[in-house]
Amino acid sequence: MLTIAVKSPSTQAVEMFTIHKNFICHYAPQSPLLHPSITSSGATNVPEVEAEASIFTGLVNWIYTQEIKDTETETSVVGIEFLVGLWVLAEQTRIPKLQNQVMRLLQTGKTGYCKDDGQLLLFAYRNSSKKSPLRRVLVDIFIQDLGSCKEGEVVDYSVVPLEMFIDITEVMRRQNLVRKFAKSKEADLLVREDSEAVRGAAEQKVEYT
Repeated sequence: MLTIAVKSPSTQAVEMFTIHKNFICHYAPQSPLLHPSITSSGATNVPEVEAEASIFTGLVNWIYTQEIKDTETETSVVGIEFLVGLWVLAEQTRIPKLQNQVMRLLQTGKTGYCKDDGQLLLFAYRNSSKKSPLRRVLVDIFIQDLGSCKEGEVVDYSVVPLEMFIDITEVMRRQNLVRKFAKSKEADLLVREDSEAVRGAAEQKVEYT
């Protein structure tokens, strides 16, 4: 048996998990969990992982059943927050088969929206490399989410990390989406010239951020 200390990044609480070592060896032979550090006295440290307990529970469940399931929800649909956390954890513990299974679920587009979840996007970008598949699929989901917006719906772009903005514009450029760009109509760009409108504009305080 292998005991693992799981530390929550949000609360710093530590919870201990025990898994059959043979399962880890089979599905993650390169996992750092199999190579705990040694203290100066020669004792073996318990392997440590930084993740929410619910996410690590999902990994343990997959190790034994090969099924992705969020045990904290009663629905059969696994949410995007859980999947992103599980993908990051699978990368940290070097379980590519689990990463790919999570990615297939993310690609279905039935995991929930991400365009309003700044914490999710920030977490994903902080815990992934520049060319990570996780970043690419989140950009895809984000752009698809925008396409599903209702007319007049306001999107809070301030929640999007700068790196993700760059990735989004690169996808648009690469896929020639900019060629479908329609410039604003002249009527929407010209200001009124009558004195009343000019006076009103001068009295209105405009702040640029």
